[in-house]
Formats: sequence, structure tokens, C-alpha cells
Amino acid sequence: MSINFLIAIIVILFLFYVGMQYFLKQRTRKNTLRLTQLVLQQEYEKFDKLVQDPEIQKTVSPYQTNLLKFNSYIARNDKKRADQAFSAMNELNLLSQQKLDFYGSAQNYYIEQRELKRAKI
Repeated sequence: MSINFLIAIIVILFLFYVGMQYFLKQRTRKNTLRLTQLVLQQEYEKFDKLVQDPEIQKTVSPYQTNLLKFNSYIARNDKKRADQAFSAMNELNLLSQQKLDFYGSAQNYYIEQRELKRAKI
């Protein structure tokens, strides 16, 4: 094998890798946007169905799906399911910024609901 052939293979593999990374990011972004739009448009039945879709579960992070679920349950005034989403979020291994974002908004919700136990977080 010549050195030019090996360099060409390496370049092709690198371009393939970069292309796949771009494709995966775009797919994740598109799916997250679809979920967000359904919540904003208050199409909760479609949201609930789509969030169970295996493609969505593979591409959208558990943090993002739980955050959207929590917010949709708050918008629906479904306290029981909001509490379940809160508990599910507690079981995730979150980054510091994710913890601040989620627990800050959850704290506001639970203070408004006068639920001091969860508001203390």
C-alpha cells in the first residue's frame, strides 16, 4: 500500500466522522424542537405520544425530555405527573448547570403550590 492511499483513507474516514456528527446534532436539534413546539402549542396528546417514540428517546437527552414533560404537566395543572417528572429528574446524573436550571424552575413552581418540602430542594 502506498502512503497516498493510506492518507486518502484517513481523510475519507475523518470526513465521514464529521458528517455523522453533524447529522446526529441536526437530528437531535430537530426532535427537541418538535417536542418544544408541541408543548408551546398546547398539543399535549401529540407531545405525550411523540415523547414515547423510540427515535426521540434515542436522540433527545433524558434531561431534556424530563424537563419538557415537567413543564407540560405544569401547564396542564397535572400536579401528580409533575411530581413524577420531578422524581424522575432526581434520578438522573445532571451537570451543575442543569441542576441549577431545573431545580430553580421547580422551586418556583413548588413555592407557588405552597409545597414547602419540595420547595426547599
